[in-house]
Amino acid sequence: MSVDEERMLALEQTIASLQERVAALEAARSSAPLSLPPSLPTEDFGTLHLMQSRQGFAYEQEGNNGAVIYAGSAHIAGAKYGWQMERPVPGLLQLLGDEPEMLSRTFAALGSPLRLTLLR
Repeated sequence: MSVDEERMLALEQTIASLQERVAALEAARSSAPLSLPPSLPTEDFGTLHLMQSRQGFAYEQEGNNGAVIYAGSAHIAGAKYGWQMERPVPGLLQLLGDEPEMLSRTFAALGSPLRLTLLR
């Protein structure tokens, strides 16, 4: 067998092996049920359903609809804190304007470590 034939055979074996591995991964992925993180109760999506039910001009514009909400509750150093913020999706998308970075900065600010520092 020539060197080229040996290389071709090795390549074919490698491809066959990779195809088997991909098929096994795809089979495992498609048979595994989707699950939520353990911290989320599977039977209670009250907030999600509430956001999905939002209607009206503020929530439905130009084919964009819905709402984004974030909330929290914390008991820190003997003090209790609670907050909730809701914004309609069309309004958030209007923030984009000519600067897509504006929206990404807005969402990044929601998770800012400074927010936790301010709570302290």
